Amino acid sequence: MFETDQAKAFFDAWLKLRDGNEIPHFRGLFSGLPPKLVPQLMIIEESDDGRFPIRFMGTESVEDWGSDLTQTDSLQALSPEFSEAAKINLKTVLDLPCGIRGITIGITSAGRKRETEYVLLPAGTDAGKMRRFVAFNSALGDVSYVQPVGKIVEISPCTWIDIGYGVPKERPRV
Repeated sequence: MFETDQAKAFFDAWLKLRDGNEIPHFRGLFSGLPPKLVPQLMIIEESDDGRFPIRFMGTESVEDWGSDLTQTDSLQALSPEFSEAAKINLKTVLDLPCGIRGITIGITSAGRKRETEYVLLPAGTDAGKMRRFVAFNSALGDVSYVQPVGKIVEISPCTWIDIGYGVPKERPRV
């Protein structure tokens, strides 16, 4: 299901953090995941205004993007059509709950042109707090074409990940 060893390792570690059918709390990810995976993590929240602000951005992600995007909308790097599809997918990950994985091709603000595998999984939160999920990114390799900096220019067909609650009948949107 996964193309990189790091994405598989992240998913396996996330599964080990589960107690029964419970979703791992986002705070437990920092102490429960192997330390080598944390620099590739982002914790993202669903806000009341329909945005998905980044609440934590690991150091490897910060270096790739050339700045710490904490507190910014995680969908700002997407084109408008990808952003609308992503909102629907993210709400599904939180509502069902389930996971999603896919491939993006883009250029970071640091100028890296690359193909990246991503995995999104729900994360537990405290009662009464906004829902959150964890995003994990693993580089597949560099690409050679040039597109506008800071934009994700292509998203491959992605797939749902069954974490014990089933998955939607429809394919994820792209």
